[in-house]
Amino acid sequence: MEPSRRVVGKRQVRPNMARQDFGYVERSRAAANKGMKGVKPKREDEEDGSAPMRSEKDARSLTVDFTKLDMATLKRYKRHYRLKTRQNVTKTELALAIAKHFAAQTVDEADRISLFMYSARANSLQ
Repeated sequence: MEPSRRVVGKRQVRPNMARQDFGYVERSRAAANKGMKGVKPKREDEEDGSAPMRSEKDARSLTVDFTKLDMATLKRYKRHYRLKTRQNVTKTELALAIAKHFAAQTVDEADRISLFMYSARANSLQ
């Protein structure tokens, strides 16, 4: 979902980007609970035979809003992971590039959990 680019002289002009462009969805509690009276909500660990454990809808609700971070923090993330961006990048463009990189990261959950447990037992977590 790339916004259209218009070239005016040497500068590229982009329309203003909204939170929805980064996959951020605002939901109110009233809208989430509407029509749910008397219905017991399912727990996350309960299995439903028709759906996988983590669906695409769940993945979209687990997004991070990188636009809320300071520019210095975004630059530190860019430098740490050696992301390739142009020199004079705006905060919005940098946040979008970081969001794409962050979403592409994979984590070996079993390995991370075992490392956490080992660290906790060894009292090295402080």
